[in-house]
Amino acid sequence: MSLRQNQPTRPSLNQGHRSNTWVVTPAKPLTHVDQDLAPPACLSAEPHGPEAIRDPLQHYFGCIEISERRNFLDLEITAEDGSKIKNPIWEYEAELERQKLKAQVKTPDESGQPDGTEAARIAQEQKVASRVDKKIGSIAVAIDAQYERTLILREALRNAPDPGASAPSSASQATTAPPPEVKCGHLVLRVKESSKAWRESKPYKEGIRKVRTWKGIEEYRGWVEKFGPFRSACKKRVVDRNIPDSAMDPDHENIREVVKKYRNVQKLDSKVGDYDLLKDVNAYLIQYTRTKGAKSVNSFTADSFPPPMDSSVSARQSMQDDHFEPTDEELTDIRFKGRFPDQRLSMSLLLSNTQKSDSNILWKELYKDKDPKRIRYFHIPSNNMEWIEQVIAGYYGEKRPDLGSSHREPPVKTQTRMLLRPQFWRGQQNGARSGVVHARHMRPLCERISSEINEIEDNPKNIVLFMPYMHWETDRMRSSVARMIDVESQKQRVKTESYNLEKRKERKKIREKLDSGARKTTHGTEHPNQQIIDRLSRNEAPAKKDGIRIERSMSQLFKDVAIHIDTDRHGRLKLKNMNPLGQYLLDAARLYEGMSTWRDQNMLEKYLYHEPPLHPRRTLDQSYYWTLKTTKVRDRDQVVYRGTNMDLEFCHKLHKKEPEKKETLLSKWMRVRPATPSPDSPKSENEYQWTDHWSRTDEHGCDHCKNDIKKVSQLIMVDQLWMWVLDEQTIVTSFPRRYGYNKHDLSGIHKSIRTRLKSARNNQIRSVYDLALIILDECSNTFFDRTKTEDSQPQVMDIFSEAIGNVTNQHTISFQHVWHWTQKASHVYRSKSKFVDSSQLHVPLLDIHPEGKLQREVKDIIDELDIMIHIHRKQREVIRRFCKHVEHILDPEGQWKDGPWDQRHNEHMDLHRSNRFHNDPGREHDRATKKDQLSWFRMQSQELLSEVDDRVDELEGLRKGAESTATSVNDLLSLKQQQASVVQAWESVNQAEEAVRQGRSIMMFTTITIIFLPLSFMTSFFGMNNIEFGSSGTDWTIAEQTKLMFPISFGIVLISVIVTFSSLLRAGVWSVYTYVATWLMVKLGLYRVWLTFSDEWHAQRLMQKTEEEVRKMKDEIRKAKKIRRSERSLCKKDKDNENKEGEGTEIEVKDKRRNNPPIPFSIELNNNENGYPKPGTQRKRTANTVANGNGTGNHADTSSRGHPAPPNGQRPPSASSSQPVEERVSRVKMQPEHMV
Repeated sequence: MSLRQNQPTRPSLNQGHRSNTWVVTPAKPLTHVDQDLAPPACLSAEPHGPEAIRDPLQHYFGCIEISERRNFLDLEITAEDGSKIKNPIWEYEAELERQKLKAQVKTPDESGQPDGTEAARIAQEQKVASRVDKKIGSIAVAIDAQYERTLILREALRNAPDPGASAPSSASQATTAPPPEVKCGHLVLRVKESSKAWRESKPYKEGIRKVRTWKGIEEYRGWVEKFGPFRSACKKRVVDRNIPDSAMDPDHENIREVVKKYRNVQKLDSKVGDYDLLKDVNAYLIQYTRTKGAKSVNSFTADSFPPPMDSSVSARQSMQDDHFEPTDEELTDIRFKGRFPDQRLSMSLLLSNTQKSDSNILWKELYKDKDPKRIRYFHIPSNNMEWIEQVIAGYYGEKRPDLGSSHREPPVKTQTRMLLRPQFWRGQQNGARSGVVHARHMRPLCERISSEINEIEDNPKNIVLFMPYMHWETDRMRSSVARMIDVESQKQRVKTESYNLEKRKERKKIREKLDSGARKTTHGTEHPNQQIIDRLSRNEAPAKKDGIRIERSMSQLFKDVAIHIDTDRHGRLKLKNMNPLGQYLLDAARLYEGMSTWRDQNMLEKYLYHEPPLHPRRTLDQSYYWTLKTTKVRDRDQVVYRGTNMDLEFCHKLHKKEPEKKETLLSKWMRVRPATPSPDSPKSENEYQWTDHWSRTDEHGCDHCKNDIKKVSQLIMVDQLWMWVLDEQTIVTSFPRRYGYNKHDLSGIHKSIRTRLKSARNNQIRSVYDLALIILDECSNTFFDRTKTEDSQPQVMDIFSEAIGNVTNQHTISFQHVWHWTQKASHVYRSKSKFVDSSQLHVPLLDIHPEGKLQREVKDIIDELDIMIHIHRKQREVIRRFCKHVEHILDPEGQWKDGPWDQRHNEHMDLHRSNRFHNDPGREHDRATKKDQLSWFRMQSQELLSEVDDRVDELEGLRKGAESTATSVNDLLSLKQQQASVVQAWESVNQAEEAVRQGRSIMMFTTITIIFLPLSFMTSFFGMNNIEFGSSGTDWTIAEQTKLMFPISFGIVLISVIVTFSSLLRAGVWSVYTYVATWLMVKLGLYRVWLTFSDEWHAQRLMQKTEEEVRKMKDEIRKAKKIRRSERSLCKKDKDNENKEGEGTEIEVKDKRRNNPPIPFSIELNNNENGYPKPGTQRKRTANTVANGNGTGNHADTSSRGHPAPPNGQRPPSASSSQPVEERVSRVKMQPEHMV
């Protein structure tokens, strides 16, 4: 029975208890799969049973009710009536274990009982119960560790120092005494404040009252009938648990009791300790042990050993009986947590002891006596060079050497120093001397190394491998860690500057004792760029930048709404009039994010600039363009980022509703409906609305908005695999995990490795090199495994294919647009009109922004595909070298080569060696084991190399498609530019012709002006009334008139010149005029009338219409003239034919009105049954023939042209009469006018 069967969905805050203790539950990221169609799983709102539980830890903290946690690990639960109920979770696990046992090879049990008996069934149930019990113990340890980690992280965040009070902003402040640390704990404090405000709100009190009533005793019977006795038993635990922060959660106490049982300890430390980075980081340990068959090889003697021909066969059979099986450490060892393949231990325990003792987990001789053939695989979840050096030293039981010291030669040679020689370790680090953090990486390498100190090893069995691989990360977590790196880089710069300043001061003191005699140059005490340094180093800058960034994105989403995001100095959002629960959830999310990134923050603070340093994760562009100082802009331009990010251009936006407008008298007269409802309609309760939303979306929700909300911006990251294969028994790997994830990253590389090993078949791991091949395969197969759809891992190949398809589709649309405008341009070129308008062609053909955008996008796609192909080629090269080295290790003498001839040679050598080692069965068994390991490794390596080649081919296929699209876009851009050049040339020709015409007109006007301007001036001047010119009745003199005339003229000319050459004054006058005119036209309703008739009142269009009508009238006259000419020509030809033939065909042509259009005439022929005219018949023609195009042509005798003579003395038809009359007249009509 499902735990949530028929249960109504209720929101859960995932609290540890009802007070303020929050548990960091591993949040499952949102996926791009439609959750409505996907089956329910953990952390989903839908009910799900035990079959949907993939991670019990996730299910414990994220799915079940708080009241159900007490009985989560119990096999049986006591119901209200006292009956025992089996826990459906562990009953389902027991059933799975039974199925696993049935699927195994059936052999008699340990007691010797055959299958099917009662004793065998009891033994099987005991084995099932033991496995389920071990799993419960492992889950209890994991839950206890999660509780403890949550308490430690919460306490660490509460006691964290205020970054604004502890970090110096410049070197001058760093040299002074540091201020005392001020405890900040703003994340925890803000959650407490918002939690208190929510609990004191009215909705909370009303809601909690309803919940308690819902869970009351009076509804217990209905609860039992609806949800079953198990949920009813859990439901009775309804307690108001107001527990202080210092007390332990009751559910945590129950878990610790279970842990005590499985750990065999009486007491566990309940004190919350300080945060320790080495304890928080877990290393994983995967082990395989060799199991012996029923009969060992060592049991054979010389007498009982088979003949030489069959010795190899018996050795192979014994080798098949001996195979590797998974193993792990018992839970009684408190150093380990979890079972195979998820067994882990903290880095503090792994690195605490590096001596040659049994307490050293890494020591290579730890299982020398108990299990000498055991395979061990240690994984370090970080590219931390110091941890690797300590792990290698612990493997050999030595002290970590000082590899950074510049000695002429090492004082003491050790195996660790030989394995970590500069050419295989620190010398392969690139960007070590660069100040750019993302420049750090190990060059791709795969080499064999000898760890012998004094002797030369002929066949070294140690392999070192460095290989890049691709993974992914969310943009939010990457940005958060990038800000942490910037802060640490600033601290390092300040520290380096202060150190150099102190050194300069010391050297200055020494030089002051010497009198150089040179003149000193003094400057100001303040650094010239001190203000810039202080502004960049201010610690509250990231919070302000976050607020500005959020405000900008919110302003794009909320289109016309005035959104102002207030943030404090720590980046906390403070929204006005927010629901207390909303503020509480925001603060809780910030606390969860702070607890998730706390480990990464401490890792960066401690090891980023350590010697040797930490290698942080890099983006795709950082890995290739590692010489650049920053790649922030390029990272936000990734194809995967654009494919997973919400497009603000097409998302639904919140805007204000349009104000309701009254209908004017003019609009009523014009019968134009208003754009908004009338004021009599009911007012909406909300003055805002979303675009493309209507009543149905308000009721059922908008699918488009849901899909946008589910999108999480993601990026491609390039990580590094560091791997050492030591002595054919141990593998040490180091590669990072995603930021903020502790254990529950379903797309993690090591998680994929563990999942693959968990489902591996028997005898699939035959050597340590098979395990190494699985690691290499999972690292290179991250984005090519389409089966990983349950996590939010981006489907990179599909995203690139979709991006190329989108560019191709947009290119097709753009080509159609260009073809459309090209056709319009062709009509313009061929038009005979003088008033054709080509201005509409300028903007579409000269605007290359759409094509330029496509070109930029496809160039980005090609660039990123080139980087990915480069990385996979490096992987292929490294894997090939690894396979080559392994084959040399397993077959140093080249005994078992590959190929047909080599196969026959190998069989001959096997026969020879089997006879040779007849008396040494152990050596023969080792030889057969090596051969089997080599053949199995060859098969697996060839398959892996083939898959790597297929991945490279797939990427190259995508690149070819993108390159083809880029070529098409370039061709389209060239075509558009050429067409724009043609349009410009055509416009230039027209403008030149227009300039010539205008020049002639201006010349005529200039000539006239030259002639009449002096005459008009003289007549005007001498026509003035003044005393000098003898005019009576006026007192004006010519001097007075001149004083008024010239200043006024000069002022008018000056104002005109100022208005002409002053753009600001001209713009002001134009703006005032335009605004006033538009306002008057809108208020008077004239603009609506203008919109109605604007198309018909356009001057250019009016002239074009007039010109078209004139052209139609002219065409009608030409057509009528053409028909008359054709008519006269036909009549003349018929008369000539009649005169020549002398037949009695009568032709009647009647045309009473020659000035009117021709009267249609027709022809009637009397033909015989063969189609020839009858002798003596006459043809009658009317005016309908020519009008309908049915005129006849020449009826001359065609017998001379080779036609056969007609029968019965009939006259053969002419060439023209053998064709229909319509075709002959139509040919006349189709002739050009000058031909007619």
